[in-house]
Amino acid sequence: AKITVVIGGPDANSVQTDNGGKDFVASNGILPLSLNRFSTPSAADPTVFTVSADVAGYAPVFQKITITSESDLKSIVIPLVSLTAPPAGAAVSQTTKTLTGGTSVAETKIETTVTASTPQAVELVLPAGTQVQDANKQPINATSLKTTVIYYGTTNPEALNAAAAIMTAVNPVGPNNTPITGDVSFITAGAVSINMTAGTTAVKNFSKPMSADIEINPLLINPVTGAAIKAGDAIPVWSLNEATGQWTHEGSATVKSEGGKLLATISITHLSTWALNFFTTSSCPFTATITLGADIKAYSGYVVAYEYNGQTLAVLGSDISTIAPAGTTSIKIKNPVPFSFKGKIVVYTKTSAGLTKIVESPLMTNCNDFTLNVPAPAFTDFVDTDITFVAKCTNKDIIAYPTTFMTLKDATDGTSSNVHMVDGKVNVKLKNGHSYTMSAVYDEKTYNSETINIDRTKNVNVSTAAGLKVTGSYNTGSKKMTLNADFTTGTCK
Repeated sequence: AKITVVIGGPDANSVQTDNGGKDFVASNGILPLSLNRFSTPSAADPTVFTVSADVAGYAPVFQKITITSESDLKSIVIPLVSLTAPPAGAAVSQTTKTLTGGTSVAETKIETTVTASTPQAVELVLPAGTQVQDANKQPINATSLKTTVIYYGTTNPEALNAAAAIMTAVNPVGPNNTPITGDVSFITAGAVSINMTAGTTAVKNFSKPMSADIEINPLLINPVTGAAIKAGDAIPVWSLNEATGQWTHEGSATVKSEGGKLLATISITHLSTWALNFFTTSSCPFTATITLGADIKAYSGYVVAYEYNGQTLAVLGSDISTIAPAGTTSIKIKNPVPFSFKGKIVVYTKTSAGLTKIVESPLMTNCNDFTLNVPAPAFTDFVDTDITFVAKCTNKDIIAYPTTFMTLKDATDGTSSNVHMVDGKVNVKLKNGHSYTMSAVYDEKTYNSETINIDRTKNVNVSTAAGLKVTGSYNTGSKKMTLNADFTTGTCK
């Protein structure tokens, strides 16, 4: 499957595809990107751009990316939120309502459903006599209104992981329409993404404001007061420009109690993502040193989160094995939530069955640096493996050694990881006795292998009809397995 991706943000012109082009298309969910030769990112002057896409059957996706050096390699996973099976802590509502000439005849209500995993909800109210409008504020003459509402709750790591990308501020506009400089951290009390279509035209504005009642988890800690959220608390209201990634402060909402639940009502004048976000630019300047019991590449599928009083405030790494190169046994993470929360770092392992807690730090008593020791994974029988990936382009009579990402899926335990090849070469640690598939994107195409069984006593020789062939064997002298993967294509650009 292919997904058209939009590159935006202040340094969008510096971004190119793996073959130097500007046709940004993700193949099977992977999009290799690079910076052009004129880019010189640094910590003082980073290269900042955004990635966004509309994916059928999923919530719109958005991600801010910051590059601080020419060697700042990143493997970024952007979670997709399924509209039919959202993660715990999130909810989706898809409805179709009747319009007359593009106008709501009666008051129209749209709400998400409360479940055991998502006990909060959001309700939208479109007043009677509201004319829906397009991006230019022109009336839309239509007889039906299709609406998709996605509610992102709080305290649940899976929901926050899904919403983490849109919680990142890109050149935010703060109170009094004043730009905010420096890093900005959000702690959300709830966010709602709204997409409406009248007939076949996207709705972006209304003749009358629409209201949204956003329920708030009573366990949420107000970062301003340090106490549980309560009626009377004020929460800043923000809207997100999903094309540019820029958040704009829209005012504030007061928490109220109705029917035994806490909620805040916001007035929506245009469509985008709206959120109840506490924010700060001040800092609790701790650095957590995470000491690993094994090579970082052994931690495929490990998630690092920052939690406070039972709620997940931030997901620091959705796959810890991609944070640093092979051989790394210690990583440093600065406080991603600059409020004066004294929380803890928690490490989970992630498989197809969900998240399992591995270790957590003690609750901090101050903002000083601290160390967390993460034990080595229970599985220790790894095979040191060198992979060479070669592209043979028959239409250009060339052989290429791509610099791109490869996905390794462990069919035995359900984990997967993305590894970066440079000039067609990469070294990885694979689990002895496990079965893997490998795939790589080159020139907007994805090449997948058949299942490869990792066994020191057996050779590898598999191929697919799509043209990817993998051969290899284990060398007892060097104690390494060598896998040679090559594919043939006649459509290189």
